[in-house]
Amino acid sequence: MGRAIRIVTERLLRAGSALLATLFATSLAWGAPPAAPALTLTTSPALGPNTPLPEGWSTYAVWLANAGAAEQSGTLELEVKTPFSHEQAHVVTAPFTLAAGARATFELPTHGYSNAPVDVTLNAKAADGSVLATAAVTEPKPNDPLLVDLSTPSRIGAAVRSLGLLLEKPAGGGVVVGSALVSTPPVDPVSGDLALPRWAAGYAPASLVVTSGRRLASLGREQLRALTDWVLSGGALAVALERAEDARFEPLVALAGGPIERTEAPNELLAPALFYQPGELSPGTAMGPGSGSRSIVALRLGPRSDTAGLLEGFKGGNLRPSPWGAVASYGLGELHLLAFDLGEPYASDRWVALKLSDLLRHAKEREVAVALPLGRTPFDGMAANAIRAELDPNRSMRWTIVVSALILLVYAALAGPVSFWLAARRGKPLRALWHLPLWAGSTLALIVVIGLLGKGIRGRARHLTFMEVGAGMERAVATRYRSFYTSASRLITVEPTARSSLIDEVVGDEFADRSLVVDRDGAHIERLRTKPWATTLVRDDGFASLAGGISIVRDESGDVTVHNRAARDLVAAVLRVPGRGFYAFGRIGDGKSVHGRDGEALSTSIGVPPVYSRLHPLAATLLAPTVDKYAEGLGAALAALEAQASEADFWPEDVPVLIAQLDGGEGKLRDSGYELDRDRVIVRVVGFGGVP
Repeated sequence: MGRAIRIVTERLLRAGSALLATLFATSLAWGAPPAAPALTLTTSPALGPNTPLPEGWSTYAVWLANAGAAEQSGTLELEVKTPFSHEQAHVVTAPFTLAAGARATFELPTHGYSNAPVDVTLNAKAADGSVLATAAVTEPKPNDPLLVDLSTPSRIGAAVRSLGLLLEKPAGGGVVVGSALVSTPPVDPVSGDLALPRWAAGYAPASLVVTSGRRLASLGREQLRALTDWVLSGGALAVALERAEDARFEPLVALAGGPIERTEAPNELLAPALFYQPGELSPGTAMGPGSGSRSIVALRLGPRSDTAGLLEGFKGGNLRPSPWGAVASYGLGELHLLAFDLGEPYASDRWVALKLSDLLRHAKEREVAVALPLGRTPFDGMAANAIRAELDPNRSMRWTIVVSALILLVYAALAGPVSFWLAARRGKPLRALWHLPLWAGSTLALIVVIGLLGKGIRGRARHLTFMEVGAGMERAVATRYRSFYTSASRLITVEPTARSSLIDEVVGDEFADRSLVVDRDGAHIERLRTKPWATTLVRDDGFASLAGGISIVRDESGDVTVHNRAARDLVAAVLRVPGRGFYAFGRIGDGKSVHGRDGEALSTSIGVPPVYSRLHPLAATLLAPTVDKYAEGLGAALAALEAQASEADFWPEDVPVLIAQLDGGEGKLRDSGYELDRDRVIVRVVGFGGVP
């Protein structure tokens, strides 16, 4: 008995000790600070905190650090969605694996939508879907003109940011008061370099990039290629040459078109300039052509004496004097060599801030020169439906409707009057009722078979590519619309045309689930779900090669001559010669040349801008009868592209423009496992340039 009591007592003492130890440990845990998370996640727009998230492409720089003692792996998920519609949402993912104490840098491309604001969230998730870390994403800014200053910190940002902009309304006349946005790209804490986009389309939010020659030379090869490709596609780059060796930097010499020489500043630059600033109107207020003059303030100002003596000019290559120093055209864009640098005493001179603000205005207003600017076109809206309809195979299967209607008419005759008449002649009029199910079943089966033959039981793909290029350039910016038509719901993977391209689904009235995955090979779409007998549309923003290019030069008589060295024939070409009109050519063979005067003269009403507009429309409906003679369906394709390019100056008055179809397309036979049954490529060549 005593032994049993002793055992029970010992067990009670041990239980009490364990309970006290648990309570003590719990009290220590309550009083201790929370454990630091193993993963830390931070992010910023790649062009800087003030970068807007436009309807086109933008990129985010993401930094991930593992402070734990164990390896961490999972997926980064950047989600962009609108609060009003689930269909306007997409997720960008990137897999990661980090060793203990390791850090990594990522760049995630994404885009907004044209008809609604967006919410952006960023999470790091484990394989089971649990959230390992989350990061605060800065609120997107309004889509005002953006100046990206690659200097860190920006010495001219505060002065330019305080200035308003008077932007000419290209489509409706008058001007709009805007605000100058200035951003500085973040610094990568891992490498200490700027976290700039590695895709040229990542610069889509920017109107002007300002940098020094020293900073330009410090960029990595991939970052420098993206920046120069953006200029090629229509961007504006302003460079301050602070050192003597900056003028010999090879990529800068290539942008200028030849060796750069320093000269004295022209007298026009030293003289006081007239700057226009908004008065009392608030940003975003529109002013009519005749009523807004009272709200504009004119300021005449010249450089300070201490800065005027330091200004300089440049010549060589394609450079020509400009109000900001010197400018050279490169592809569809411009290189500006600034007469001043970005340090002192220039940074404190208000004249410099006004000059940069005026250059930002110039860069913003010339964006209409590119019909489909790289990465800026929206991924939603009614305009996308025009492209989808152009690439929809159902449009070419309307014969099935006609045939089915004829079959129904025959059925109505045979199953009705004819059947009863034959039965009545045999003396058994009610026997026709027994034949009705047979006639109906046969007709239904025949219509179903015709529908299957028309729609098809196998998938197919179609491409519509619009290339834009400066005359004589061998690389063109290419906007590729890639459609997929399947007979059943399938999950497909869509790869970009090149590593430098960005792709995503074009929503329109149709929406498909998908995920944009970013890895070391670039960005591609995974798990894109197609719909039965419906067209899924994907846009690919990148570049294309034109072999030796398409040159447009003046001949000895002053006429315009086109030299085709694109390694493909130009079909249904339309050339506008400044001051002379439009001319059509059925075919310009590879290696051949044509003169503008030798073409078929077209209507003078083509490209006439509407009232209160300086934009010259493509006028696809007027061109269709001519171009369809040489390339069937080209008029409809041009009309679809014109609907997508809502504000574009297709036929500027001061330079020649050529629009044609490339014979044979891009030469591809399949896309994402589907046979390519149409590959139409349209090229637009702008300006003078190239080898005679």
